[in-house]
Amino acid sequence: MPGLTAQQVHEKPLWPDGLPNGQQVTLEEEWKERPIEEGAKVTLDRSVKAISTPTITVYRPEKQNPHRSSIVILPGGGFSHLAIDKEGHDIARWLNTHGITGIVVKYRVIHEPSNFHVYNASVPDSLRAIRLVRHHAKDWNLDPNKVGVMGFSAGGYLTAAAGTLYDDGNPGSSDPIEKMSCKPNFIAPIYPLIEIEERIHTSEAFKVRMLGQNSTSARIHQFSPIKHVTAATPPTFL
Repeated sequence: MPGLTAQQVHEKPLWPDGLPNGQQVTLEEEWKERPIEEGAKVTLDRSVKAISTPTITVYRPEKQNPHRSSIVILPGGGFSHLAIDKEGHDIARWLNTHGITGIVVKYRVIHEPSNFHVYNASVPDSLRAIRLVRHHAKDWNLDPNKVGVMGFSAGGYLTAAAGTLYDDGNPGSSDPIEKMSCKPNFIAPIYPLIEIEERIHTSEAFKVRMLGQNSTSARIHQFSPIKHVTAATPPTFL
Protein backbone atom coordinates (compact mmCIF):
# COMPACT_ATOMS: atom_id res chain seq x y z
CA MET A 1 0.00 0.00 0.00
CA PRO A 2 1.70 3.25 -1.11
CA GLY A 3 2.68 5.53 1.77
CA LEU A 4 1.65 3.08 4.48
CA THR A 5 3.63 0.59 6.52
CA ALA A 6 2.65 -2.96 7.43
CA GLN A 7 1.96 -1.77 10.98
CA GLN A 8 -0.58 0.75 9.75
CA VAL A 9 -2.61 -1.74 7.69
CA HIS A 10 -3.78 -4.98 9.24
CA GLU A 11 -6.62 -7.44 8.72
CA LYS A 12 -8.63 -9.11 11.47
CA PRO A 13 -11.39 -11.74 11.34
CA LEU A 14 -14.83 -10.59 12.40
CA TRP A 15 -15.70 -13.92 13.99
CA PRO A 16 -12.42 -15.50 15.19
CA ASP A 17 -14.31 -18.26 17.02
CA GLY A 18 -16.44 -19.19 14.00
CA LEU A 19 -19.53 -17.77 12.34
CA PRO A 20 -22.58 -17.14 14.56
CA ASN A 21 -25.68 -19.32 14.72
CA GLY A 22 -23.86 -22.46 13.64
CA GLN A 23 -23.10 -21.16 10.15
CA GLN A 24 -19.88 -23.16 9.84
CA VAL A 25 -19.21 -22.89 6.12
CA THR A 26 -15.89 -22.77 4.28
CA LEU A 27 -15.91 -21.29 0.78
CA GLU A 28 -13.11 -20.51 -1.63
CA GLU A 29 -13.25 -16.79 -2.26
CA GLU A 30 -13.61 -15.70 -5.88
CA TRP A 31 -11.58 -12.62 -6.77
CA LYS A 32 -11.87 -10.84 -10.10
CA GLU A 33 -9.43 -8.25 -11.43
CA ARG A 34 -11.22 -5.31 -13.07
CA PRO A 35 -8.45 -2.77 -13.76
CA ILE A 36 -9.52 0.73 -14.75
CA GLU A 37 -7.27 2.13 -17.48
CA GLU A 38 -7.00 5.89 -17.88
CA GLY A 39 -4.23 6.54 -20.37
CA ALA A 40 -1.00 5.28 -18.85
CA LYS A 41 -2.58 5.04 -15.40
CA VAL A 42 -4.07 1.72 -14.28
CA THR A 43 -6.21 1.69 -11.13
CA LEU A 44 -6.81 -1.52 -9.21
CA ASP A 45 -10.52 -2.40 -9.04
CA ARG A 46 -11.16 -5.90 -7.71
CA SER A 47 -14.37 -7.66 -6.78
CA VAL A 48 -14.72 -10.55 -4.36
CA LYS A 49 -17.54 -12.99 -3.61
CA ALA A 50 -18.10 -16.39 -1.95
CA ILE A 51 -16.94 -14.95 1.38
CA SER A 52 -17.15 -17.24 4.41
CA THR A 53 -14.43 -15.61 6.52
CA PRO A 54 -15.54 -11.97 6.89
CA THR A 55 -12.84 -9.54 8.00
CA ILE A 56 -12.01 -5.93 8.67
CA THR A 57 -8.91 -4.28 7.26
CA VAL A 58 -7.78 -1.36 9.38
CA TYR A 59 -5.99 1.61 7.80
CA ARG A 60 -4.40 3.86 10.40
CA PRO A 61 -3.12 7.28 9.30
CA GLU A 62 0.50 8.29 9.80
CA LYS A 63 -0.66 11.50 11.47
CA GLN A 64 -3.59 10.78 13.77
CA ASN A 65 -6.52 13.17 13.81
CA PRO A 66 -6.64 14.65 17.34
CA HIS A 67 -10.34 13.79 17.41
CA ARG A 68 -9.35 10.09 17.01
CA SER A 69 -12.34 9.43 14.76
CA SER A 70 -12.83 6.33 12.64
CA ILE A 71 -15.17 5.22 9.85
CA VAL A 72 -16.31 1.68 9.11
CA ILE A 73 -16.55 1.27 5.32
CA LEU A 74 -19.08 -1.05 3.66
CA PRO A 75 -18.43 -1.59 -0.08
CA GLY A 76 -21.31 -2.16 -2.49
CA GLY A 77 -21.88 -4.83 -5.10
CA GLY A 78 -25.57 -5.71 -5.03
CA PHE A 79 -24.97 -8.23 -2.23
CA SER A 80 -23.59 -10.62 -4.87
CA HIS A 81 -19.99 -9.39 -4.58
CA LEU A 82 -17.99 -6.53 -3.06
CA ALA A 83 -16.35 -3.71 -5.05
CA ILE A 84 -13.58 -3.99 -2.50
CA ASP A 85 -11.13 -1.42 -3.91
CA LYS A 86 -13.05 1.56 -5.29
CA GLU A 87 -15.68 1.42 -2.52
CA GLY A 88 -13.41 0.07 0.19
CA HIS A 89 -9.62 0.25 0.30
CA ASP A 90 -9.45 3.42 -1.84
CA ILE A 91 -11.88 5.16 0.52
CA ALA A 92 -9.85 4.10 3.57
CA ARG A 93 -6.66 5.53 2.07
CA TRP A 94 -8.48 8.78 1.28
CA LEU A 95 -9.75 9.00 4.87
CA ASN A 96 -6.16 8.50 6.07
CA THR A 97 -5.13 11.68 4.24
CA HIS A 98 -7.54 13.49 6.58
CA GLY A 99 -6.18 11.78 9.68
CA ILE A 100 -9.15 9.43 10.00
CA THR A 101 -8.82 5.69 10.56
CA GLY A 102 -10.65 3.74 7.84
CA ILE A 103 -11.91 0.21 8.45
CA VAL A 104 -12.89 -1.81 5.36
CA VAL A 105 -15.39 -4.60 5.99
CA LYS A 106 -15.23 -7.70 3.80
CA TYR A 107 -18.70 -8.90 4.73
CA ARG A 108 -20.57 -12.00 3.62
CA VAL A 109 -22.79 -11.61 0.57
CA ILE A 110 -25.69 -13.71 -0.66
CA HIS A 111 -24.72 -17.33 -1.25
CA GLU A 112 -27.73 -19.58 -1.65
CA PRO A 113 -26.08 -22.99 -1.09
CA SER A 114 -24.71 -21.67 2.21
CA ASN A 115 -28.01 -19.99 3.13
CA PHE A 116 -26.29 -16.60 3.44
CA HIS A 117 -28.77 -13.77 3.00
CA VAL A 118 -28.66 -10.09 3.83
CA TYR A 119 -30.54 -10.41 7.13
CA ASN A 120 -28.48 -13.29 8.56
CA ALA A 121 -25.03 -12.60 7.07
CA SER A 122 -24.43 -9.11 5.64
CA VAL A 123 -26.25 -7.23 8.43
CA PRO A 124 -24.70 -9.17 11.35
CA ASP A 125 -21.22 -8.75 9.84
CA SER A 126 -21.76 -4.98 9.56
CA LEU A 127 -22.89 -4.62 13.17
CA ARG A 128 -20.09 -6.87 14.38
CA ALA A 129 -17.53 -4.61 12.67
CA ILE A 130 -18.72 -1.64 14.73
CA ARG A 131 -18.46 -3.64 17.95
CA LEU A 132 -14.98 -4.83 16.99
CA VAL A 133 -13.74 -1.27 16.42
CA ARG A 134 -15.06 -0.20 19.83
CA HIS A 135 -13.47 -3.25 21.43
CA HIS A 136 -10.06 -2.24 20.03
CA ALA A 137 -10.53 1.53 20.41
CA LYS A 138 -7.92 1.89 23.14
CA ASP A 139 -5.37 -0.28 21.29
CA TRP A 140 -5.83 1.72 18.09
CA ASN A 141 -5.97 5.12 19.82
CA LEU A 142 -9.55 5.74 18.74
CA ASP A 143 -12.44 7.46 20.47
CA PRO A 144 -15.17 4.82 20.94
CA ASN A 145 -17.72 7.64 20.79
CA LYS A 146 -16.60 8.76 17.31
CA VAL A 147 -17.14 5.62 15.24
CA GLY A 148 -18.99 6.31 12.00
CA VAL A 149 -20.20 4.08 9.17
CA MET A 150 -20.05 4.82 5.44
CA GLY A 151 -21.41 2.51 2.76
CA PHE A 152 -22.04 2.53 -0.97
CA SER A 153 -25.11 1.18 -2.81
CA ALA A 154 -25.80 -2.20 -1.14
CA GLY A 155 -23.31 -1.07 1.52
CA GLY A 156 -25.45 2.05 1.84
CA TYR A 157 -28.37 -0.16 2.81
CA LEU A 158 -26.21 -1.80 5.47
CA THR A 159 -25.16 1.64 6.68
CA ALA A 160 -28.81 2.67 7.07
CA ALA A 161 -29.54 -0.66 8.76
CA ALA A 162 -26.69 -0.04 11.21
CA GLY A 163 -28.29 3.31 12.04
CA THR A 164 -31.65 1.70 12.85
CA LEU A 165 -30.98 -1.91 13.95
CA TYR A 166 -28.35 -1.14 16.58
CA ASP A 167 -28.31 -2.30 20.19
CA ASP A 168 -26.29 -1.46 23.29
CA GLY A 169 -24.51 -4.82 23.38
CA ASN A 170 -25.09 -7.94 25.42
CA PRO A 171 -23.59 -7.48 28.91
CA GLY A 172 -24.10 -11.16 29.68
CA SER A 173 -22.17 -12.44 26.66
CA SER A 174 -18.99 -14.45 27.18
CA ASP A 175 -17.61 -12.71 24.07
CA PRO A 176 -16.21 -9.30 25.08
CA ILE A 177 -16.81 -7.97 21.57
CA GLU A 178 -20.53 -8.72 21.81
CA LYS A 179 -20.70 -6.63 24.98
CA MET A 180 -19.97 -3.51 22.91
CA SER A 181 -22.64 -1.23 21.47
CA CYS A 182 -23.07 -1.42 17.69
CA LYS A 183 -24.75 1.99 17.40
CA PRO A 184 -22.80 4.23 15.00
CA ASN A 185 -22.09 7.77 16.13
CA PHE A 186 -22.84 9.00 12.60
CA ILE A 187 -23.65 7.40 9.25
CA ALA A 188 -23.11 8.23 5.58
CA PRO A 189 -25.17 6.06 3.21
CA ILE A 190 -23.84 6.89 -0.28
CA TYR A 191 -26.20 6.22 -3.24
CA PRO A 192 -27.87 3.62 -1.00
CA LEU A 193 -30.50 1.01 -1.56
CA ILE A 194 -32.95 2.36 0.97
CA GLU A 195 -36.55 1.42 0.08
CA ILE A 196 -36.94 -2.35 0.10
CA GLU A 197 -40.57 -2.99 1.07
CA GLU A 198 -42.04 -2.07 -2.32
CA ARG A 199 -39.46 -4.19 -4.15
CA ILE A 200 -40.05 -7.09 -1.76
CA HIS A 201 -43.78 -7.00 -2.43
CA THR A 202 -43.28 -6.98 -6.21
CA SER A 203 -40.38 -9.43 -6.50
CA GLU A 204 -40.31 -12.76 -4.70
CA ALA A 205 -36.71 -13.31 -5.84
CA PHE A 206 -35.59 -10.02 -4.27
CA LYS A 207 -37.39 -10.90 -1.03
CA VAL A 208 -35.61 -14.25 -0.81
CA ARG A 209 -32.22 -12.67 -1.55
CA MET A 210 -32.70 -10.13 1.21
CA LEU A 211 -34.59 -12.07 3.87
CA GLY A 212 -34.48 -15.78 3.06
CA GLN A 213 -37.17 -18.29 2.15
CA ASN A 214 -39.33 -17.95 5.25
CA SER A 215 -39.51 -14.18 5.62
CA THR A 216 -42.50 -12.78 7.49
CA SER A 217 -44.16 -9.38 7.47
CA ALA A 218 -42.46 -8.72 10.81
CA ARG A 219 -39.02 -9.46 9.33
CA ILE A 220 -39.74 -7.31 6.28
CA HIS A 221 -40.65 -4.42 8.57
CA GLN A 222 -37.66 -5.01 10.85
CA PHE A 223 -35.15 -4.83 7.99
CA SER A 224 -36.67 -1.75 6.32
CA PRO A 225 -34.47 1.07 7.70
CA ILE A 226 -36.64 3.87 6.39
CA LYS A 227 -39.43 2.68 8.72
CA HIS A 228 -37.31 3.06 11.84
CA VAL A 229 -35.94 6.59 11.71
CA THR A 230 -36.43 8.29 15.07
CA ALA A 231 -34.96 11.10 17.12
CA ALA A 232 -32.35 8.58 18.30
CA THR A 233 -31.13 7.78 14.78
CA PRO A 234 -27.46 8.81 14.43
CA PRO A 235 -26.62 12.04 12.56
CA THR A 236 -26.77 11.18 8.86
CA PHE A 237 -25.00 12.52 5.79
CA LEU A 238 -27.33 12.21 2.80
